[in-house]
Amino acid sequence: MATDYIAPEDKAVIKINKNDIPGELTILPIVDQIAFPTLNMSLVVSDKASESIELAMKGDRLIGIVGAKKQADKMPIPGQLYDIGTVARILHVTRAPDS
Repeated sequence: MATDYIAPEDKAVIKINKNDIPGELTILPIVDQIAFPTLNMSLVVSDKASESIELAMKGDRLIGIVGAKKQADKMPIPGQLYDIGTVARILHVTRAPDS
């Protein structure tokens, strides 16, 4: 399946071919933010989530971003996540000086 046309003024938009999305994705729960398709955004993730980012970086760089209903000390269970999320491609990872 071909990707949609990207206008020259939308060079920052990266389309993901629907056929390239794997059946299983690593899920990154986020609080107080929403990831929309075609939106470039920066995320600050905790040490707990950095393992998920590293896993995605070793593969196809795709990750599922799903909103969490509240901040959790541990990984949220399914009832604490919204049902709909966004498939995102990780473009760049920067590590803070304290790892």
